[in-house]
Amino acid sequence: SFLGLFTNLTIVKLIGGLTTLSALIRDIFQKKKIDFFLTSQSLCFLILTCYVILTGFIKPGSNTRETFTKFGSFIMFYYLLVSLVDNYSRIRIIVWSCISAMVWASFLALAQFVFKGGGDARPGALFGDSNYFAISLLVVISMAYYRIEGEYKKRFKVLAVIFILILISGLMLTLSRGGILGFLVGIIAVSLKKQEKWKGILFLIIIINSTLLLMPQTFWKRVEMTKIRNTAVSDKYNEAFVSTERRIKLAKGALAMFISNPIIGVGPGNFFWNSRQYAHIVPGMAHNMYLEVLAEMGMIGFPLFISIIFFTLKDLKYIIANSILNGSPNMKNLADSLQVGLISFLVSGVFLHAEYEKFFWLSIFLTLILKKKMQESEI
Repeated sequence: SFLGLFTNLTIVKLIGGLTTLSALIRDIFQKKKIDFFLTSQSLCFLILTCYVILTGFIKPGSNTRETFTKFGSFIMFYYLLVSLVDNYSRIRIIVWSCISAMVWASFLALAQFVFKGGGDARPGALFGDSNYFAISLLVVISMAYYRIEGEYKKRFKVLAVIFILILISGLMLTLSRGGILGFLVGIIAVSLKKQEKWKGILFLIIIINSTLLLMPQTFWKRVEMTKIRNTAVSDKYNEAFVSTERRIKLAKGALAMFISNPIIGVGPGNFFWNSRQYAHIVPGMAHNMYLEVLAEMGMIGFPLFISIIFFTLKDLKYIIANSILNGSPNMKNLADSLQVGLISFLVSGVFLHAEYEKFFWLSIFLTLILKKKMQESEI
């Protein structure tokens, strides 16, 4: 615990705090001006952070301090990126670091899968949960794919191809229905971006068919159980069936929770324990990023959260269009990767409470940096 406000201060967060302090001291001594209101989504993010802290004090709960810690880490994350990432080479280092880290996590997932005896084992690598692992992979798979086009040296292109195959294999091992759906939507987004439409259609057919054919049989069993709605003894204890029914009840509970607390919600991080009052089941998360934010933050916080997403997608579209006009292939490549990854993440987020995932916020913050660099090049 720190100052009675934060909890779960891991080594990574402590190192992040020291790094943030170091960057702040450096910026002060160098009299470097940091524009915290770079874009509309950065303004919405800072307002949302203040709102979370305010409502946390108004409606405290058992997970309030943990939520403070998460948003505290996002603030540090935001400041470090805005302060230190000021050129293409540094963004490239970040992208390759993310890809390499998730490749390592995919190897760990494979080891967990083998150790658990395969079959319906669902490894979560270092994420602790297969669904969180899957939704984070979506962002990084997009990064790896666009590195194939974005790298000039052949060895990096080959490395990107190898890495993307490993990452997709890690995604398949999770057996995540929402993760695979997000991946398929990402493939469609990539194909639509192809300038030559026949190449896009061919890419779409090859990748989707390859993915569906290579998916483990246990995944299709989970999909089949998603559709079943009966009370046969053989079905009702199936993990996929129970998970689906539970998610429906939690979704209804989230809507009921919002209706009962429409203005400011039940408070940040309070959905879990409050869910038992509205869903009448064992406490759980909403398994829907949008419903959970709506229930916890109400009609004030939810529009701020959605605005962050809206302005980020709008800025990515702006960056891509201007990169084509200005002949900036590197900028376009990075924006394409963030756009496709974010779209995949948002689709998967319909089935998972993912508003606190780091790769989501990394996509947001890298977008505002790209827009800043784009605007500087236009001046």
